Amino acid sequence: MMFFGGGNGFGWGGNRAGDQQALVNGAQIQNLQDLVTDNHNNDLTMQAIAGNTAAITQLAGVLNTSTDNVTAAINAMSSQMQAGNCGIKTEIISQGYQNQLANCQQTNTILQQSQGIVNAIQAGFAAQSTQTQLLGCEIEKTSLANTQRIIDTLNNHWTTEQSGIINSLQSQLSEQKILNAIATKSTTAAA
Repeated sequence: MMFFGGGNGFGWGGNRAGDQQALVNGAQIQNLQDLVTDNHNNDLTMQAIAGNTAAITQLAGVLNTSTDNVTAAINAMSSQMQAGNCGIKTEIISQGYQNQLANCQQTNTILQQSQGIVNAIQAGFAAQSTQTQLLGCEIEKTSLANTQRIIDTLNNHWTTEQSGIINSLQSQLSEQKILNAIATKSTTAAA
């Protein structure tokens, strides 16, 4: 049985050396603990703890003491067990709160790390968006520059071609004027 584990397990069994009654109760509790090792006495002790008067009387006979002393020892043991149970309940509650706090802290850490990842992803997309916009502007500028070069090249070819045609026409016109002048002179000389 757990509560019969030792003289100091729950603070009883000789801890109050200055108090004679405590010494008697401590000795009686020790006797009860010794009796528990025997199955018959274990059953008898459990019945006595449950309040069975016949078992208390029989246990008093085995211990060679009065039923009042056995009852007092059982009451002292019950009080100490209840106090121990309160301490255990407090520890269990405290442990539960500590576990809840640890879970909250872990959850908070996970949320912070998740937010960090979200921020990094958003920053990455924002940088990518900016880069895409810059590339789009560069492509547009390059496209406009290429189009202007093509237009300039076509204008140069057209201007060169027009100059060639004008020069050719001027040359033909000059030749025609010369031929007309010769023809006019020939006609005038022949007449």
